[in-house]
Amino acid sequence: MTKVIVSAVQYSYKPINSFEDFASNVENLVNQAKGSEFVVFPETFTMELHYLTPNKDMNKIHEFTEQYIQLFEPLSKKNNIIIIAGSHLTLKNNKLFNRCYVFCPDGSLLTHDKTHLFPIEAPFVTPGNKFEVFETEKVKFSIATCYEMEFPEVARILTLKGA
Repeated sequence: MTKVIVSAVQYSYKPINSFEDFASNVENLVNQAKGSEFVVFPETFTMELHYLTPNKDMNKIHEFTEQYIQLFEPLSKKNNIIIIAGSHLTLKNNKLFNRCYVFCPDGSLLTHDKTHLFPIEAPFVTPGNKFEVFETEKVKFSIATCYEMEFPEVARILTLKGA
């Protein structure tokens, strides 16, 4: 059996005044995970960014996607750690997806769009349609975001695919 060290982040939402406030908090949390091979952030932890949108509009969080990616890519490389950066509302083809981003030290970027939406998400988020299995030097893993974990067939499919 392969041993992998994983750190899970407990993220505390709070009012912020700039993207730099958000980035500073993220960097501090990643630094606390030193010695880990993976660090896992919670689903939609970037909702905190709504404090920076006009009228605190949750549907505008996707406007921070590029900054979000530019924050995590170098953190993964610098710390030689795989960062499962929670999930972030992402606009693609004029549709919002609840997308989980995985940043790898070699610079690769992996993504998973949540397939099973919680009823409150369904009116404004588009479901994904794939179950991905990602491979690292030590392990194969997959992402099951929040409500996806409520369905046994998700874990079954991912296991059958090698996760």
